[in-house]
Amino acid sequence: MNATASSSRSTYAIAALGIALVGAVARVLVYARGLSLWNDEAMVSLNIARRGLTELLRPLAYDQAAPVLYLWTARIATLFGGVNEYTLRLPALVAGVLLPFGLWYAGRRIVGEPAAMAATALAALSPTLIEYSNQVKPYSSDALVTLLLVWLAWRVREAPARRGAWTALAIGGVVGVLMSYTAVFVLVACGVFLLASPGLVRTAGWRMPLAAAATWAVGTAAIYLLFMRAAAGSPYLHMFWGNAFLTSKAGSITLRIYLAVRAFMSALPIPVGLLRPRLLLPVFLVGVAAVWRTRDRAVAALCVTALLAVCVASMANRYPVAGRLLLFAAPFTCLIVGSAIAFVLSPLERRWQGATAIVALLVPVLLMNSRLTRYWRIQATTEGKGAVAAITSMRGRDPVYVAPSAVPLWTFYSTNWSRPDTRFLDSVAHLATSGGIAFAGGPSRGRAVQAGEGRALTFQRDGATDLIGVRTGNAYYGGADLSRAVPDSGWAEEEAARMLATCGGHLWIISAVRVNPEMQPLLRELQAAGARVASRFDELAASAVRVALPAPAAPRCASPSVAPGVASR
Repeated sequence: MNATASSSRSTYAIAALGIALVGAVARVLVYARGLSLWNDEAMVSLNIARRGLTELLRPLAYDQAAPVLYLWTARIATLFGGVNEYTLRLPALVAGVLLPFGLWYAGRRIVGEPAAMAATALAALSPTLIEYSNQVKPYSSDALVTLLLVWLAWRVREAPARRGAWTALAIGGVVGVLMSYTAVFVLVACGVFLLASPGLVRTAGWRMPLAAAATWAVGTAAIYLLFMRAAAGSPYLHMFWGNAFLTSKAGSITLRIYLAVRAFMSALPIPVGLLRPRLLLPVFLVGVAAVWRTRDRAVAALCVTALLAVCVASMANRYPVAGRLLLFAAPFTCLIVGSAIAFVLSPLERRWQGATAIVALLVPVLLMNSRLTRYWRIQATTEGKGAVAAITSMRGRDPVYVAPSAVPLWTFYSTNWSRPDTRFLDSVAHLATSGGIAFAGGPSRGRAVQAGEGRALTFQRDGATDLIGVRTGNAYYGGADLSRAVPDSGWAEEEAARMLATCGGHLWIISAVRVNPEMQPLLRELQAAGARVASRFDELAASAVRVALPAPAAPRCASPSVAPGVASR
């Protein structure tokens, strides 16, 4: 080994590990702020906090889906550290911190040191990966599982006759699916990679590859039947993600290619304005060609097969193509784009002493990256924790009306997790899951809201009254649009009547939809009845309003019916 080569490798290693450490610090700094859960996180967290390990084997409430091993790791963390944002987010943080280091460790063998260093930088400073390293969602661990499976497959390629390597890959594939549902796509890529590797089957024979494939098939089928089938067949989830499938509903083939490329590249740390297929697709193709040329066709196949498998599944209406759902493919995306960067800079290799050339290209791109600045600024404003805290600190015995959009956040943050009211938690989970009368994602009734529809949604906790809101009928689809512009006819009138019937001097209303379609019609109805807004607390995606109610007529002050148990759907 000559001195120049040794120096180059040392430079790459120092640069890669240094930038991975920067990425780790960025993730820990966000984690340390203890930011509010957002609505989806709250729904997953309510399942984790309320259930034991065996209960987490059942389909989740609130129309959530997550791999059982991910749920178990989060639940075990809460057993040691209590139920809070820190323990619930710990599995995602650990996975997010390890990913850039893992990319360097595995990537330098798979695509070479220059490309691996660039890939490490892309992953370490990705705003998207930093964000999901601090959420109670499995997307960060999905990416780490992808990298671990790729590494196990690489070990088989290096020693195809070694039984232990095949056994680790076979068992690791099943464990990977238990930890990450998207591992199914990665196993397809690993299988193609091994079959395409020159001489591998001839050296290993067919017995061990077939045994590994059979283990994957049987294990994945069992996991699907036991855990994944409920989510895969959920009408609500199919409706919610309907616009994200690469079917004719998504539009022309050009539009579908646009959506797929944009989603696959969303993990890259580049300004949003550059997330355009006509800019990124050539970079992607150059990266694939560079891998093919500098490594071999099997490695190129490994990097693209999982992406192609997702597209096929999406065209079959089986898996939506959306940015966060494709973070499992971030290692492939970073390795491909890192290979493109290394290929472009290869003529400067000797002059710029290895990693210096790559850093010289990456630094200006990352410094102008408005996504990092914007992400950090947005995170200074919380989603609902502050609104709930404002209410609980000031309400006394004032009743609280919880709009359907805010039910998960209110339920999580208003619960004393050292002695939780399990009957209330179970009742709300029943009411706010699809088909429930308080389900925020429920479609329009196609009729006016009936009088007394929410009568059974009043609960007493700690001497105060919670009124859980009846669904509005203008559901969110695809996380972007409302199915209707306004709630169902009569919704605001009936809900305002419920509030007025509490006969309290003041009442709080909490809503947590970014577009906030619930608060305004409710306030209009209350103000028409003589109520007035006494104070207001607004956050990024939640509002808490204290309303002074008018003096009620005596007949209306009869005690409201209180439902301590499960209300009917």
